[in-house]
Amino acid sequence: MNSSTVGDTIGGNSAGAGSARPIALIGLSGSGKSTVGPLLADRLGRNFVDLDRLVASEAQMSIPTIFERLGERAFRKLEVQALESALADSNTVMSTGAGVVTSGAARKLLASRTSPVWLAGDPSVLVARLVEGLADDGEPRPLLGEDVDSEKAEIALRRMLTEREAWYSELAAATVDVTVLSPNAVTKAILETLDD
Repeated sequence: MNSSTVGDTIGGNSAGAGSARPIALIGLSGSGKSTVGPLLADRLGRNFVDLDRLVASEAQMSIPTIFERLGERAFRKLEVQALESALADSNTVMSTGAGVVTSGAARKLLASRTSPVWLAGDPSVLVARLVEGLADDGEPRPLLGEDVDSEKAEIALRRMLTEREAWYSELAAATVDVTVLSPNAVTKAILETLDD
C-alpha cells in the first residue's frame, strides 16, 4: 500500500469537493474513520454522520446491546436502514462500521450512491490504537470482544481483513494507508485526492 492515495478521483465521473455524492469512510476498526470523518467534513463544509451512532440512535440501544440481544444479522439490517437514511443528505461525510461491507445490500448502496474512501492500515498498528483508545470512543467492539487483548484482537483484525479486503478494495474510489499517518495527515491525503 502507498502511504498517500491510490485509486480514481472521488465522486464518480466528476471529482472535487463539490461532488454531489456523500463520502463514505470504510475500513477496519482502529483505522480512524470516526476521528477523520468530522475533520474531513469540517474542511469540506459538509455534515458528518457516524453510521454506528445513527444505528444506535434509531434502534435506541447501543451497538454491543444490539449484537447481544438481536444478533449480527439483525444489526446488519438496521445498518442498511441507517445507511439509506443517511443517504437522504448528499452533502455528508460518513464513517461506517468496519463490517458494513459484509452486507451485499450495504455494498450496493455504497457503490451506487457514495464515494467510498478506504482507510487501510496494518492490523498491529490499528490494534494498538484500539487498546490505547486513540481510534475508539470507548465502546466495546462486538466482534473484537469487550476487553481488547492485543494479541487476540490482532488475530481477529487480520482475519477480518482477509475476509473483507476484496470488498474494501472493490468499493474504494480512493485508498489512504493510515498506518503511519495522523488524523490530520489522513484528512490532508483525502483532500489531495479530491483535488486530483
